[in-house]
Amino acid sequence: MLVIPIWICNYPNPVNATTRIRIGVPADSYLSLVVVDVIGRTVRQLFSGIQTAGEHEYYWDGKNDSGVDLASGIYFAVLHSNNRTQTVRMLLVR
Repeated sequence: MLVIPIWICNYPNPVNATTRIRIGVPADSYLSLVVVDVIGRTVRQLFSGIQTAGEHEYYWDGKNDSGVDLASGIYFAVLHSNNRTQTVRMLLVR
């Protein structure tokens, strides 16, 4: 059985104002896309639900779920899909 992986990337990186996070999904599935800090705390949930197959874009503005600007540092966009996880590192520069 051929398994087509999910994928994730972002641009620009380092992030100043906003970064575009692109994901690829091989089949309709439940996804969770979150931004976490270096110790693994979720700071922003970008998407959670059923996503159709294909390429999709999400944007992160360097803020947490409450709309507060986060400090400069390293953050990770984490894409969970069924039993797979993909991560991309992002450097936020204020």
